[in-house]
Amino acid sequence: MSGAHEDEINSVCWANRDNSDILFTGSDDCFVKVWDRRNLSSSARPAGVFVGHQEGITNVASKGDGLYIASNGKDQLLKVWDIRRMADYDTFSNKLKPLRRAHGYDYYDERYPFSGRHCKHPQDRSLFSFTGHGVFNTLIRCQFSPIETTGQRYVYTGSSDGRIHIYDLMTGNVAIRLPQQGATSGEDVQGFFYGSRNRYGVPARDVSWHPHYPVLASTSFDQSVKIWAL
Repeated sequence: MSGAHEDEINSVCWANRDNSDILFTGSDDCFVKVWDRRNLSSSARPAGVFVGHQEGITNVASKGDGLYIASNGKDQLLKVWDIRRMADYDTFSNKLKPLRRAHGYDYYDERYPFSGRHCKHPQDRSLFSFTGHGVFNTLIRCQFSPIETTGQRYVYTGSSDGRIHIYDLMTGNVAIRLPQQGATSGEDVQGFFYGSRNRYGVPARDVSWHPHYPVLASTSFDQSVKIWAL
C-alpha cells in the first residue's frame, strides 16, 4: 500500500469488531479511504473513498459493524459515513478533488479561517456533519458510544476547548457537552480527577466510554486523566 495517500496518514482502523477484511485510513490529503486486504496482493487500489472533508483527517473510528465510520477533520467537522455510499476509486481518481483548502493554515496554533463557512462538496455523501468541537493543536480523536449501554446511538469526541462533545445519531443534534457550560477553571461540576486538575480550555485529545457503565475517561494536555459519570 505504498503511496496509499498523498499526505501523512494520521489514523487507521478495522471495519468490523470481530473479524474484518476491510480497513479505513484517514490522511492529511482530506480523504478517508477504504481498503480490502483480500485485494491488496493484486492491487494497491483502495476499494473506495469518502469525499467531503475540506482539510486533513485527524482520526477515523469504525462503529464495528462493518458499515459505519466516523472521522474527525481539521475543518472542524466530525462526519459519519456509510460504506455503502462511498465513491468508487475510478470516479475518485478521475474526477474528485477536495474543495478549496485554507492556504497556509496551521492547525497547531491558528483558528480555522472557514469556520462557520463550510462548503459542501458535490460528492459529499456523509450521513452527518457535526460541528461545535475544536480540532486544533493535536490529532483529536472520535468514537462511537458502546453498544451494550447506548445501542451506539452517539458519536463523541475530545476537543481543543477541553470539553467532551457527544452528538446524537438519531436526531443529528448535540446530546451533551462535558464539562457543563459555565464551568470555570478547577470547578467542573460533573467530574473528578486523577493527576493534575484539568484547566478549562486545555485540549482533550482522547476520550473512552466504558463498555458497560455510563462512565467516560478523557486525557488532557495538562497531564490529567478525567473521569465522568453521565
